[in-house]
Amino acid sequence: MEAARQKIAELDAQLQAEIDALKSRTDPMNETLDKVLIRPRKSDITVDALGLVWMPIGRTAQAR
Repeated sequence: MEAARQKIAELDAQLQAEIDALKSRTDPMNETLDKVLIRPRKSDITVDALGLVWMPIGRTAQAR
């Protein structure tokens, strides 16, 4: 029984080491990113809606 416990402990340690290795390889902070500049063309820009807002602001006796 003690040998089985020892084997389980060894397998747990091996599993944890493999998990740590996978975490370090897939860490997004370690990724190198390339900057790609994509400029829009005039033909790619469309205006779907246009609006005008008017908010009348009047002077009151207190604002003078």
